[in-house]
Amino acid sequence: MNDNVHIKNYLLLALPFILILILTGLNFTLAWDEGDHMKGIDQFKDSFPEFDLKMYHAPTTPLYFIIFSLFAKIFGSEYWKLRLLNLIIGYLTIVIFFRISKDLKNQYPFLNTLFFLFFPYYLVLSSLVMTDILALFFGLLAIRFYLKDDSTRNMFMGSMFSILAIYTRQFWLFLPAGMLLYSIIRYKTDILKEPKKILILFIPILAILPLILYWKGLSPPAWQEGRFYISNNFSQITSFLLLLGFYFIPFLIIVKHGFNKKLIFIYLTLIVIYPLSIGYINQCNGIICQVLTFSSFLYPFLLFVLLFIGLTIIITYLSSSEYNLKLISLILSYLGIILLTPWISERYLMVLVPLLILALFNKIERRTWVYYLWIIIMILNSMVYYIHKIIQ
Repeated sequence: MNDNVHIKNYLLLALPFILILILTGLNFTLAWDEGDHMKGIDQFKDSFPEFDLKMYHAPTTPLYFIIFSLFAKIFGSEYWKLRLLNLIIGYLTIVIFFRISKDLKNQYPFLNTLFFLFFPYYLVLSSLVMTDILALFFGLLAIRFYLKDDSTRNMFMGSMFSILAIYTRQFWLFLPAGMLLYSIIRYKTDILKEPKKILILFIPILAILPLILYWKGLSPPAWQEGRFYISNNFSQITSFLLLLGFYFIPFLIIVKHGFNKKLIFIYLTLIVIYPLSIGYINQCNGIICQVLTFSSFLYPFLLFVLLFIGLTIIITYLSSSEYNLKLISLILSYLGIILLTPWISERYLMVLVPLLILALFNKIERRTWVYYLWIIIMILNSMVYYIHKIIQ
């Protein structure tokens, strides 16, 4: 019976990908950053089997371009073929997330998976020749092992998949860094009694060092000067709070909580954060940014409301005795890394969405209908964004 249910769920999750394939044939003009990615793939394909790891046309680590150039070498480099490969990886990534949600005994694993699937950027990026989905595929495989018990085997497997994620996109360094943070908080000085686990968590960090030394930086030399640099950008925190306030508002409706004791702390925090966030309009891009900037008159008010909701969600979750320390550590680690980067994009926060879903929607205590309604809204939002970004 359970096997039949699983098969049914997997088939239902495949429907959006099948519909995309039928309706578009993946045969549309280059969108978003596909042009740059195609140049990188062509460079690797043309130089096969010798790959120039310094001068290829991309700011990211090279594994994506190696895999896709080999695919192009064998099957051809037509756009639809490369997009089909990415679409298949996108489906497999959703299946992995569904399995993680079941591993954690989430109350509604299928609904949680639909939330992630219809996060508006997911299906768009699954349809394009871009690095995000492959990195997420390896990253979620790592997370699945990391979120299990702290056995040496799980830590090792998590670290191996972390290496693949990091060699696809650099910022996935947050995975081993987050697990090290978790180990320090959870075990304190007792972690020193298990040097093997510490070494295992350091393996992904050590594995990227040869490439960093070869590049003499965090990206290929051609992309280092003037375009990509380390900064201290508080707008990343603003972007994170807005993500929570905009997409995860149902959490405050379906989970029992008491606001009274927390309101003072939230208002005091807002007094500090709001003045630092008011300039967000000058840097942002994405769906939330479009909502905020729809009316310059309403912008200050909408910004305040979404920041308030985001802070309330954080404080409400941390006030619960059932919070997941591993998920919190991974989220903090990612925020720490993007805080050092200059780019503000809602797309880059998609990495946090599966972690936030697993943390916030582990259990629904009341008004389940609100969550169902929100999933429907997410589906409609995803459809509109897909048409806008791809079909136009």
